[in-house]
Amino acid sequence: MKKCIGCGRIINDDHAFCGSCGGKEFISVPEQPIPIVPTVTYKKEFTKFDLFTVLGFVSSIIGFFQIALILEPIALVSSLIGFLKGNRSKGLAVAGFVISVIALLIKLFDTLNQNGLIPKWLFAGTFG
Repeated sequence: MKKCIGCGRIINDDHAFCGSCGGKEFISVPEQPIPIVPTVTYKKEFTKFDLFTVLGFVSSIIGFFQIALILEPIALVSSLIGFLKGNRSKGLAVAGFVISVIALLIKLFDTLNQNGLIPKWLFAGTFG
């Protein structure tokens, strides 16, 4: 790098004259290293609403196999609260919400099928 004596502009070494003032006299300037600024990333902290997310996911998994009529509505509501107000685990809240909706739909259709409200041919082989 070099500095124009006429105007003080710093230019590259391969230039023969200053692009600002047209001067041809330069002084050598030592290159200064570019300072490295560390980047800091902050993780979002866990809140009490993130516990709703975990509760919703666990309830949806357990409710899929046992006592669905009790656990799945709990999973549905707590996953929704965790998704809307939680900081970190949005994906887990979505998974809990989807699993609980699927489990409730399966339970609904199974109940309708057992009570004869759905034709047998519609679910032949599905629910035993």
